[in-house]
Amino acid sequence: MGGEKITEEKDSLRKFSRFVGDASIIYPVVATMELFLRTLNKPVFAYKFQYDGYLNYAKMAFGFRGSPGATHADELFYLFSSLDLPAKLERKFIDKFTEMWTNFAKYGNPTPASSSILPKWEPAELQEPKLMVIDKELSMAPIWEDETHALQLWNTTYSMYRKTRPEEKHLIFSIKKTFQLSIEKS
Repeated sequence: MGGEKITEEKDSLRKFSRFVGDASIIYPVVATMELFLRTLNKPVFAYKFQYDGYLNYAKMAFGFRGSPGATHADELFYLFSSLDLPAKLERKFIDKFTEMWTNFAKYGNPTPASSSILPKWEPAELQEPKLMVIDKELSMAPIWEDETHALQLWNTTYSMYRKTRPEEKHLIFSIKKTFQLSIEKS
């Protein structure tokens, strides 16, 4: 927040919620994605939902209706919408959005060759990770693009100060050992 005081003003609350969101949602997702890219032999698809429509109920509930974009969990109301009036007004977007999720479930790719959705959703790559920006128009963007400063701050902070507890290492060793013993007895 750049040394600013936190007040009850809307702009201050927006900045504070962004700060908390970067630390508790965005950075952990990016770190997990990096872990997946380093360890899995499967494509990893990342997205940033920023569509601002009639079904952004989470944003409304948190008191940020006048703010641009989306908030955490807003996409759920587009995936699992009812047939009320706001959903009918969002039908075109809902159809495109749910098609990507259905394609991923069926084919392991949100925009397979048979899909007419453009642009194609590219899997993230370790060297230059990209994500699909889901908005009125879809676009691919670098992960580090607009949150560069915040992500770098949290990356540095977690790298320097996050410690694993000794009991966690012991627990993992115990689980491994128990698992090996149960296999050997089989």
